[in-house]
Amino acid sequence: MRILFQVRPYHLILFLLSACTNTKGWLAIIGDDTIKVKVLIEEYELTTGLMFHKTLDSDSGYLFLFPRPGRYPFWMKNTYIPLSIAFIDSEDRIIAIDSMIPLDTVRIFPPGLIT
Repeated sequence: MRILFQVRPYHLILFLLSACTNTKGWLAIIGDDTIKVKVLIEEYELTTGLMFHKTLDSDSGYLFLFPRPGRYPFWMKNTYIPLSIAFIDSEDRIIAIDSMIPLDTVRIFPPGLIT
């Protein structure tokens, strides 16, 4: 594990956390917290996300970095772990947090345009 960078919320499109176990990734420092993070930037990664995952450490998360502003929906199809999703805007503010239910196919949208 190595430190990727000091994460500021404007670097993030969204951040997923879980109370499950077992994942690897980068280290991000957010305030006083250190979190293992996997950064997703490739189209395939962005479209599959955490599908088929059965575990995720409680101090781990995924960052979805999209190539352009948009209202990207998320769902839990083929995702077996409960997740929380936080949408963060370009002003470093969390603009919404939603709980997501395993295997739910209802799409969750951010409350506005993510830039």
